Amino acid sequence: MKMKFALIAAAATIMGAAFGPATASATTVLTDGDFAGVGLTTGQYTYPGQNVYPAGPPYPYPGYVYTASATPVPNGWTYGGGSLVNGQGSSPWYTTGPVGNIGKNFAGIQSLSTLSQTFTASAGTMVLDWQDAGRSINGAMGNQTYQVLLGSTVEGTFGTASNMIFAGHQLTLSGLTAGNSYTLQFAGQDRADQTAFLDHVTLSAVPEPATWAMMLLGFFGLGTMVRGARRRNLAAAATA
Repeated sequence: MKMKFALIAAAATIMGAAFGPATASATTVLTDGDFAGVGLTTGQYTYPGQNVYPAGPPYPYPGYVYTASATPVPNGWTYGGGSLVNGQGSSPWYTTGPVGNIGKNFAGIQSLSTLSQTFTASAGTMVLDWQDAGRSINGAMGNQTYQVLLGSTVEGTFGTASNMIFAGHQLTLSGLTAGNSYTLQFAGQDRADQTAFLDHVTLSAVPEPATWAMMLLGFFGLGTMVRGARRRNLAAAATA
């Protein structure tokens, strides 16, 4: 039993040395990727930097070109005409709400609007994860195409369909410099009144090669400890 606890402690030490405290490698550098930082009540929505609705203006005109000068809101995102929607209960944004979102709110990329956040890279390679879904007003208005950009570089192009439930995506962003600032942006591409919903956006570091090497070396050492302990136990049993 003492040997078992010793091996568990050794394994914990190896993982701690490899990945640092509190599994830092899996910590997102983005603020409020679940869009819960703005307190909307059931059925409310907002074009951040403007007002909270219902009792608001109509949807943006198809083909309207948004600027990227919208005022940031407290949850860290800048909405260039993008929306923030409470996904609980009935809403002007859908006939039937999409299934699978993480929290009570999600963001909307409508027509040519944008959603962006500036972050500080924690590693040279980072993994972006997010979920998207399609808006559905009587089965329509969710056929949106959007791009994911890092600065001015397009990292990928994605699309949603009307009434599509939330589904996950992943992109690997490489060539970053730890400690430098970058801007992540989701940019709508459809001039018609089509909307993609976004939720659970995270950006986490990928362990560097040296970290993986340290972890593998540690597990090799742990294996050696296990084999040595077994040999000692067999020798002790043979002489008993």
